[in-house]
Amino acid sequence: MNKRLRKKYHLKEFTEFGFGFGFRYQCESDAERDALIDEFITMMESQGLDFGGSGSDGELNGYALGQKGSANEKQRAAATDWFIKNPKITAYAVTALTDAWNAPLDSHYTESLEYQTK
Repeated sequence: MNKRLRKKYHLKEFTEFGFGFGFRYQCESDAERDALIDEFITMMESQGLDFGGSGSDGELNGYALGQKGSANEKQRAAATDWFIKNPKITAYAVTALTDAWNAPLDSHYTESLEYQTK
């Protein structure tokens, strides 16, 4: 396969990695929840990460990718540390780095995350 197609399909030297995450939280009010989510967004952006995901009452999960390509182990560790250190987080999960474009779909699904309880 030529270089142009490898780039188009994110293969070999153009592979981009990301990681799945999820966390459960306990907040007393909507304002407290909004502040927690804002803190999370600020942390992810400060680490050079973009993410998408969804949430429901007391839980948020998604998939993170570097703003300029792959996420790396340092960024993944920073997200994990934030979950561990934040007192409002009651449980969290972070997957290993996976191929963001070509991994099997189940590696991106966060419904099957194994949460670590704090």
